[in-house]
Amino acid sequence: MFSRDTATTAMRVAIATIVLLALWEALVRATHTASYVLPAPSLIAVQLWLKGGILLENLAVTMIESMVGLAAAMVIAFVFAILVVYSRTIRDTLYPMLVALQAAPKVALAPLCIAWFGLGAEPKFVLAALLCFFPLLIAAITGLSSVDQDMLDLARSNGASEYKILALIRAPRCVPYFMDGMKVALPSSVIGAIVGEFVAGQQGIGVLIGQASLALEVPLTFAGIIVISVATTVLYGLLLLCEFLCLRWHRLELGQT
Repeated sequence: MFSRDTATTAMRVAIATIVLLALWEALVRATHTASYVLPAPSLIAVQLWLKGGILLENLAVTMIESMVGLAAAMVIAFVFAILVVYSRTIRDTLYPMLVALQAAPKVALAPLCIAWFGLGAEPKFVLAALLCFFPLLIAAITGLSSVDQDMLDLARSNGASEYKILALIRAPRCVPYFMDGMKVALPSSVIGAIVGEFVAGQQGIGVLIGQASLALEVPLTFAGIIVISVATTVLYGLLLLCEFLCLRWHRLELGQT
């Protein structure tokens, strides 16, 4: 993962970003586009500099909301996955209900969360958890079910209880799948927190972006979008690093370096 190819890819992305920003700046200046339509990158950079403190303060609120929601979704998804894997009755009755919940538009659920949990941080936690719950559930079910049946039979024949099988065989096998689910869930949790802030927030990047858009402060709107995008990308990179460090045993098992 962290090799010469990774460094080359990062360099290409950096060069492409610089070229894109230069073309963007040149296009805005050449066409004399108004800043409330499409601001130049230089104007956005000024807002990042001048409003950096406010942006970081609101970013911290959004990150806390999304990470709390993500943590709650991880725990609940793993518990539900265990129930689904070990109980056919629960699998046949509960799983279709969860699929139906996933199909429901989360924006439509936002007002209900506000009505049920008030205007504090709680509805943002709930929305963040809802948006990232299903990918984690699918990943956990797939991982817990991926153990070879012969291995399970061997463990049971040697007197291993279902608890030991879960803790020592199923759960470790589930980790790579769960990490894949986290790659989808992490950005989704941030989106959920921002949706909650859009609907009824008092602080957070979503609130700042909404207020700036209403005031036609488009450069500040872009600055907010950039800040949350960069922060989410950094978190995603940390997740990849965690995966790389934690799953060395899995790569060795597959004969990878």
